[in-house]
Amino acid sequence: MPEQIPIEDLTPMMQQYLETKRQYADCILFYRLGDFYEMFFEDAQTAARELDLTLTGKACGMEERAPMCGVPYHAVESYLTKLVSKGYKVAIGEQLEDPKQAKGLVKRDVVRIVTPGTNLNLQSLEESKNNYLLSIAFTPTKIGISVADVTTGDYYLTEVEDLKKLNDEVMKYEPSEIICNEAFLVSGFQVEELREKYLSISLAKAKRLENLIDEFLEIAKYNLTNITLQYSEINLTRLLEQLVYEFRPVLEKKGLTCRLTAPEDMMLKCDADKLQRVFDNLLRNAWAYSYEGTQISIEVRESGDHVELRFSNHGGTIPAEKLERIFEQFYRLDPERGTEGSGLGLAIAKQIVTLHKGEITALSREGLTVFAVTLPIPCGSPAL
Repeated sequence: MPEQIPIEDLTPMMQQYLETKRQYADCILFYRLGDFYEMFFEDAQTAARELDLTLTGKACGMEERAPMCGVPYHAVESYLTKLVSKGYKVAIGEQLEDPKQAKGLVKRDVVRIVTPGTNLNLQSLEESKNNYLLSIAFTPTKIGISVADVTTGDYYLTEVEDLKKLNDEVMKYEPSEIICNEAFLVSGFQVEELREKYLSISLAKAKRLENLIDEFLEIAKYNLTNITLQYSEINLTRLLEQLVYEFRPVLEKKGLTCRLTAPEDMMLKCDADKLQRVFDNLLRNAWAYSYEGTQISIEVRESGDHVELRFSNHGGTIPAEKLERIFEQFYRLDPERGTEGSGLGLAIAKQIVTLHKGEITALSREGLTVFAVTLPIPCGSPAL
């Protein structure tokens, strides 16, 4: 927010925005305007860069339009979590009255501040780990530590005598956020040592979280917009050969092999990037749930006006009740496994196959699981 902007020159709405922003200068302010949360000035430029949003402008009473970008209110949690995972604090400025009932300017104020340790979006958090906020209070004789997970209500309190024991507590809880009093910062302890150890944890968690949020935004894109497929003719056989080659190091670590059976130079007209994502997800899924030392099979068959691809692996049989839900958003087959994921991969794969006017199904019997993708030839492309 440019401090030099004379607030009296601005429109009433923008004056209201700047007054709120000045109270939360260390946050990106999501400001509710109708069905969107809007951001302006430096906040808009930051959010547009970090969230890959389109930067536009809004008339605000100055000669130049104020930089602006926004996100739909019903999809705000995914965008919030992505910003928080990158280290930003976000303030939510909400409408406090019904715009239809308001006389004059709608009353707005900040109702929530989101930080890594206060993120309440359960779908973006790892199911097997707590999301701890850790607080440090330094006194001349003791260091007080409190730890809380606001999503579960867990709360712990302890005291330690020195930085070594403090480091042990930080490593034990692996918090998403640390806050402390000023006395601790000037206490003479090696704060940078703590910062370096903590950041190594935070960056790893942020990277995992960013990958999940990318999937959330991807599924939101498929749900909320009309996706245009970019058709081109590809050599499906070569694409699959390349995929198997890229997965080989990962497969070998688990003692797995992958056998590809496909016609020589099978050509297909499709959106290559999107279908490659489908095949990548199916092979990754087969790798994750295969027994060690077994073989994954990819078979391609052309039959009349369609082509069928079958990804098969040997592992535990998927119960019928779970198989029925396997393409649902956020559904994870086995949340207790160590594999990372949001439960969105197969949902996105189904969306992509459906856009190609195809079908994807799953079958699991006697330890053999098969995902079959059927695509029309030329893959549902529009008539030329």
